[in-house]
Amino acid sequence: MIVLTVVPVLVLTLVATRNTRASVEQEIVNANRTRVDWAGQYIEELLQSLDGLFYSVRIDAEFENVLSLLESTGELSSAAARRSLTSLLSAAYFAHSRIISDLSLYVHATGEQILVDNVTSGTITPHEPGSGPWRAAAGAPVSLRLIAVGGDIYAVHTINRFDDQALRGVFAARVDRRIAGRVAEILAAADGHELYLLNDQGETVISSSPDVPEQIRAELGVLPSVTSETVVWNGEEFIGFARRLDRGRLTVAKTVPIDLVTRSARATMTVGLATGGLLAALSVVLSVVFSLRISRPISELAKSMQEASTPDFNRLTPHGHDEVRLLEDGYHAMTARMKALAQKEYEQEIELKNARLTALQAQINPHFLNNTLNLLGGMALAKGATEVYRLARAVSDMFRYAVGSDGDVVSLEHELAHVRNYLLIQENRFAGRCTIEIDLDPDVAATPIPRFTLQPLVENAFEHGLQRKPGAWRVSIRCRARRLGTMVVVSDNGVGMDASALAALRTRLAKDGTGTGSARIGLPNVNTRLRLHFGDRTRIRVRSAVGRGTVVLFILPHARTEPNGREQ
Repeated sequence: MIVLTVVPVLVLTLVATRNTRASVEQEIVNANRTRVDWAGQYIEELLQSLDGLFYSVRIDAEFENVLSLLESTGELSSAAARRSLTSLLSAAYFAHSRIISDLSLYVHATGEQILVDNVTSGTITPHEPGSGPWRAAAGAPVSLRLIAVGGDIYAVHTINRFDDQALRGVFAARVDRRIAGRVAEILAAADGHELYLLNDQGETVISSSPDVPEQIRAELGVLPSVTSETVVWNGEEFIGFARRLDRGRLTVAKTVPIDLVTRSARATMTVGLATGGLLAALSVVLSVVFSLRISRPISELAKSMQEASTPDFNRLTPHGHDEVRLLEDGYHAMTARMKALAQKEYEQEIELKNARLTALQAQINPHFLNNTLNLLGGMALAKGATEVYRLARAVSDMFRYAVGSDGDVVSLEHELAHVRNYLLIQENRFAGRCTIEIDLDPDVAATPIPRFTLQPLVENAFEHGLQRKPGAWRVSIRCRARRLGTMVVVSDNGVGMDASALAALRTRLAKDGTGTGSARIGLPNVNTRLRLHFGDRTRIRVRSAVGRGTVVLFILPHARTEPNGREQ
């Protein structure tokens, strides 16, 4: 038993220790990979700005004219040429002064350079192309190259003739020294970290050490020249990170010492090992102390549980030990729960049978009442009481519609047929006072509508609009096709509502609530059902004025047509 408790603790401790070191290493790798990505994005933005600087001058027609003039005259002493170049270079310098400290142009035909910065404007000096930043022009044409000269970083761009690539001039922009500090800040350089920025010739542009180790140069040599992903490799003494920038113009690299990972994980690993050892020792003590106190009572409880008769759910005699008493209480609670569940299942089965019987009775009663109404109507027709027959037939149809099994949504034509039966009863109830108008466009007869949508609206018209008005009454229902759907309008010429009552009703409709203590519960109910079936666009709108009646309208979506031609 001691082995079973101690070995898992030790194994888990060792696994957790290894996972901790691996987790710390992965966190360091992810953090530095992200920082190299950020530094790469920052440097690529710098290169794009420098490209824009040089090409903004080159594409200027005035610059090309002046350069051609200097090539023909062979001197830069012309005041007009000097002013023109100074103006062009100054404009470019000040537009990019946040990233460069000065801007120079070497004219190969004259062997001179012109310099502009925030102090000097158009200083002309003789210069040799093989020294300083101009050494980058000694070889093939250079679109953009960063080089380090005397602790400064220069961006160099050559101007070459199109036909034979002969050198015409060289731009050199001294990069602001804060740029290198910003790169080191992004890379989060710390003690032991090494940073390197190399150009496409393998020359060091930025470096935290005098020389780039050969191991790093070897790793960078196998990097694809066009990759934009940060590459990570494990060396003997460090973890390396590198990324090609701007199609291989630059390469940024960083190294993190391996012992930094070890130091970072050492404290956590020490605590984990100490905790594991303590838990192992504690497991040994607890195994010895509690095994003797628990083993025998548990065995007795297991034997008692096996001997217990499941159908009888007999309660066992509890032991005096606390641990075993908890197990016994759990067993007793389980048996009590099983007994309660069995009783509940039995009661639910009885209730289900009663519900089925009630459902059968409910199916019999509506059919019986409907048949009775049809019988009374037939007797009235036989006696010549046609009006009584019509009313009995209308009530029978309404009852059949209410208990029908066609679903919750019917066609607009069927809903209007039901409303006509209701209005027939109202016309006979208020004979001579009520005029009913129903206008249904045949094109929208199949439009789907929830059951009992129109009857509450018509009931409201009688209950709240017409019964309190003397004289003739009129109720109108119009259904017309519109671009957005089928517009249904229910109007009356009743007493109407004042502005405050109309505003309160519109507020309740907007909140989708039926409210309490109000006689107009039908409108919010119908509004909620319409929105549940067709969405928020289908909602009731009410217009009313005192003495002029009330208009209730809403728009139903058009009936959809299935591939077989049926409408739904």
